[in-house]
Amino acid sequence: MEDVKKELPHVIVLALLILVLLVIVTKFKVVHCSEIPQWCNVYCQIMGRSRVAIISGEEGMGSPTELTKVIQSLRYYTVVEPFPAKEMSGGLLKDYDLIILEHFRTITAGQVTALKAYLNAGGSALWIGDSASKLYLSDEDLAEARLIDETWASQNKSDNGLTYTQSMQKAVNETKGFGELSGYLMAAFVEKKAASGPITLRMVAKGHLIAKGLKTEFSNPPAELAVVNERPAGVTKIAVATVGGKEYPAIFESNYIGKIVFVAFPLELANSTALITNVFDYLVTC
Repeated sequence: MEDVKKELPHVIVLALLILVLLVIVTKFKVVHCSEIPQWCNVYCQIMGRSRVAIISGEEGMGSPTELTKVIQSLRYYTVVEPFPAKEMSGGLLKDYDLIILEHFRTITAGQVTALKAYLNAGGSALWIGDSASKLYLSDEDLAEARLIDETWASQNKSDNGLTYTQSMQKAVNETKGFGELSGYLMAAFVEKKAASGPITLRMVAKGHLIAKGLKTEFSNPPAELAVVNERPAGVTKIAVATVGGKEYPAIFESNYIGKIVFVAFPLELANSTALITNVFDYLVTC
């Protein structure tokens, strides 16, 4: 009995260390809580509810309002907040466990910078359709460029003799698809395609958590589909979509610092609550 009492403090310390370790590896997404029996409930009680931002602009694929309703109906414990794209900044984005880009086709240079900072810090993103596929210079971008021109009047010209403002405008005119964000998503945007009939999804990564428990093939209602060229070496392809007899990348994960999952169609139109649940269980824990 005395030996048991002597060892009890060591057992308690060991249990606490294991608990801390589990929290750390789950928080930094080394493992998913579902991989450890009963751990999700314990983890969420310790860490609290996840915060998700749905970032949207003035145009683009999908309905953030409908997506919010779907998420809240399936995950009442997750905090889902609308986030107008015009309010984007690195300081605000870092407070979210997941950001969703939907109905957000047009993105400014400043917003690209904020998004890159979030992703470089290991943030997770759900990228819907044609989001961030068209770059333009906002009034704020131009004002900052002109300030640089005025401040560094004698040093701001590039090799081709253009001012900083002119160089930015030239870069925007020449940017195609996701632009420099292609390096994060590991894919290039090609076009938006309207599907006149049902979209058939076929799971190709059956062992991935997003495909867990799903049928190999099932159909979604007709919708718009973002056609992209993904880089096979930089992504994990999860599902393909068949439209008009031709296959396109439908769902894939970019192998970046954090988790970045691309879905080529508005997720709220998926004819599968299991698919939507799997996507969010994979990207956010609580």
